[in-house]
Amino acid sequence: MSTGEIRKVDTGIRFTNGIAFGPDDSLYENETLSGMVYRYRADGAGTLGDRETFGTVIDPAAAPGYKGPDGMKFAANGELYVTVVGQGDVTVLGPDGGVVDRIRTRGALPSNVAFGPSGSRRLYVTEDEFGAMEVFDVGVDGLPLHCG
Repeated sequence: MSTGEIRKVDTGIRFTNGIAFGPDDSLYENETLSGMVYRYRADGAGTLGDRETFGTVIDPAAAPGYKGPDGMKFAANGELYVTVVGQGDVTVLGPDGGVVDRIRTRGALPSNVAFGPSGSRRLYVTEDEFGAMEVFDVGVDGLPLHCG
């Protein structure tokens, strides 16, 4: 039953843009200005723990300039797909938070991401530089949205 209560989970985040619940029921959020993805572990009773570092999406070999995480979604295998605006890719973080892949987009400004219907194994990415939507065969379906 909804109580209408609002609880602040955290403060001091520098331009958070994406949030997603993971297969472990933890809440994940990103901080665009630092490139970090953070995790708040769920205790099973509806309470979230303190912020902890999960991973970073900034490629150390990327050209200098503004870049950071935007939209993100979990795959059914536990990998987190994160669009990185200014870097021109979707960075894939493994369940341990390490980078397992970088999927290059046509432009440098991918902004959001969604998995296609179950069984399609496709990833849809909005890309602002060219005003386009790109589709990638990624070999995995998306994790169903969190139902609580």
